[in-house]
Amino acid sequence: MNKLSGFLVAATALSAFFFVFRQEEIERHFSGRFLTYPMLQPGEKIGDMAITTGVEDAFPLSAICSARKENDYSIQVDCGELSVCANVAIGQTFGVMGLIHAMNLIPQPINWEELIWEMSVDGRPIDLEAFGAYDFVHPDLAPSSSPVREVFKMDRLWNVVLVNPTAGTHKVQGQAQTRDGAATYTWVVNFTVATP
Repeated sequence: MNKLSGFLVAATALSAFFFVFRQEEIERHFSGRFLTYPMLQPGEKIGDMAITTGVEDAFPLSAICSARKENDYSIQVDCGELSVCANVAIGQTFGVMGLIHAMNLIPQPINWEELIWEMSVDGRPIDLEAFGAYDFVHPDLAPSSSPVREVFKMDRLWNVVLVNPTAGTHKVQGQAQTRDGAATYTWVVNFTVATP
């Protein structure tokens, strides 16, 4: 009987141990924040890759991707295979302030500054304020019929670049939340870097 009692005590203690650590894992992923790792700063490494700024000289990941609306608050982005590339810009919000407007996720009156932004790459959170935003102008078509169909549009993205991305599959996740917490808009980007 003592062996059975000892076994039950050990099993109960072990169950409590696993429950406590499972609760800790749940608390680490609070409000979309990945607290397992410290926030990435410009110049830091993720394995053999570096993360830095300089989107103006990097290949835009969005050039090989297609986005689809999952629901009223979320977009899934699938990208083709990326050949070996030295610098890849991953700070696109895949339209939270552009393409997502076209998909009617965020109401037009909301401005970039009115949102709380978060982004991670391969589960590592990025300190977006340390990287900063990059504004650029690009040609576009006017949304309504008018005599002048071609216009120039101002757009913004986070100035985040992966340097020498490693071969294999990578995931970029982002979210923009209204300051009152009423709505959270998310995007998930999956891309693969070809083996050299």
